[in-house]
Order: sequence, then C-alpha cells, then structure tokens
Amino acid sequence: MKKLFTKNIAKTEQLRGLFSSINEAGYEYIGVFNYKDYVIIFDKRLKNEEVFKHLSVSRNNHKSFEDTDLKVIAEHFLGKNYKIVGNIPMIVTVHIWEVKDV
Repeated sequence: MKKLFTKNIAKTEQLRGLFSSINEAGYEYIGVFNYKDYVIIFDKRLKNEEVFKHLSVSRNNHKSFEDTDLKVIAEHFLGKNYKIVGNIPMIVTVHIWEVKDV
C-alpha cells in the first residue's frame, strides 16, 4: 500500500537555506511533504511562550482546496486540535495551526 504522505527530501533541502534565515526564538523548520497534489511545509513556532505546530499548504495546480483533504492533512500532522486559516477561493496557500487545549 502506498503511503499517503511522502517527505520531499529534495524540496526539504532546497528550502532549508531559506527557512534557516528565519531567526526567531523557538522556530524549527521540519520539512516539505507531499499528499496527492498538495505541497505541505511543516514547521514549529513559538507563540505566547508555547510551541505550536504549523502547516503551510498549497496545491501544485492552484486548484481550490478540498475540505476533506485539508482535514486529512491537518489530522495527520496535528491531530484533532487545529485551526484552518485562509481557505477561501483564490487563496493559493492555506495555513493550519495546532490549537492547544484551553
């Protein structure tokens, strides 16, 4: 059975230099992953003294995002607690943030 998510090693290394220039305390670049025709950039960021996992999701063909695909992506990387930001027509990148239990 083919894995749903694959780490894109070449793209991860290609973007490592770009993301290593982000000089924020608590920032960690994890890598680039593929799912169907989606490209996912996975990182962790420090916000309000807590580390949150973050995904930037785009599509190779600039089609609109499918809610079911975004749910599969979010739950694979972040579990059940997440918030999708920017899933509106004509947006080429959607951000998905981990949500901490309150």
